[in-house]
Amino acid sequence: MTGTTIAQAIPVLVSPILTRLYTPEEFGVFSLFTSIVSVIYVISTGRFEIAIPLPKDELDALSILLMALILLIFICILVTVIIIIFQPYLFNIFNIEASSFWFYIIPVAILFNGIYQILNNWNIRYSNFKYLSISKVIQSATVATFNIAIGYSKIYSFGLIIGSILGLLFSVLYIFSHSKEVVKLVRYNVSNIDFYKVFYTYNHILIFNMPQSFFNILSSNIPVLLFSKYYTSDKVGYYSFANKLLMMPANIFSSAYAQVFFKRLNDVRDDKVERVYLVKNTIFKILFISLPFFIFIFIYSEDIFSIVFGLEWAVAGLYAKFLIPMFYFRLVGSVVSMSTLVFGEEKKSFIIELYSITLRVSVLILGTVIMNNIILTLFFYSLVSCLTTVFRLFWYVSITERFMEMDCE
Repeated sequence: MTGTTIAQAIPVLVSPILTRLYTPEEFGVFSLFTSIVSVIYVISTGRFEIAIPLPKDELDALSILLMALILLIFICILVTVIIIIFQPYLFNIFNIEASSFWFYIIPVAILFNGIYQILNNWNIRYSNFKYLSISKVIQSATVATFNIAIGYSKIYSFGLIIGSILGLLFSVLYIFSHSKEVVKLVRYNVSNIDFYKVFYTYNHILIFNMPQSFFNILSSNIPVLLFSKYYTSDKVGYYSFANKLLMMPANIFSSAYAQVFFKRLNDVRDDKVERVYLVKNTIFKILFISLPFFIFIFIYSEDIFSIVFGLEWAVAGLYAKFLIPMFYFRLVGSVVSMSTLVFGEEKKSFIIELYSITLRVSVLILGTVIMNNIILTLFFYSLVSCLTTVFRLFWYVSITERFMEMDCE
């Protein structure tokens, strides 16, 4: 079992304990916190950190690292100023109590996330994957330990948030301890840093990758942001918990299988028959194999949630019932989406994603603002997500077939 798998498994294993230590309202506040941090974080570095492994010249990589770090610090300061100045308006927008101190540590969480990702990519550059796996386990284990400890002690009502911050801090400290050469490189090469050169070379990341990443993260988190405004914290907690639990096994499977699919598709890219067969076979195989699991969860979701996580979490099981079809199709979509990279269709994929996001947001607004019914909102949100994912699956197949026709020509 890899470190990444262990890190992903720990939150699942401790969930039955946490649901008995924290209320649905506290989970709702925590999900709002993580959603705000996630949406801002993804633009805080301009996504330049993903370019750190790319240059052959170490000085160029160092210049990218520093550029991402400077941008991160600037964004964190800007967010802090905005929170201080517009505090009443922000509290009203997100339906937050005036005494909620956790809102003021959002910049800290963004900073820790950004530093971690920057150092993460620096270690990827040198293939230090062992350190990366260990850092993920440290983060996950630290979060779980402090969440349980604070939950039992009842010292703070925001133990989930405090645990997540401490987990980030410990993982940053660990990965930094194995990246100390960065400090020496900066000290001896500070006069040779060329921000203009690396910005000119990699500005396409800021222009194209960052907006796409932002919209992807926003589409995933916008339900929590909207629900926090129009529904009570307990309903937000039920939704976020159900969504998170369904997402975890899907992420574990897709992250492992997507890499295999990507390599196999890239290997048969020039074979007119094999690549079409691979894409279609992968789609039908995942849909067929995973169907019994999703049917079982769909039928018994309320019973499972109430038995495993406590009686009051049966509502989360009801919410999960509406989300399951969405995750069923999303599971195969997350794997086959690697086709766009193989065939260079990222730009069209981004456009399709924008249309998909627009439809999903429209449904969420219709359900929350107009109908004010979270059950109907989840039903239509899941339905639209299923339809857009099915459309994308047909599009992925058409990409392969179109490339076949182009080859024939």
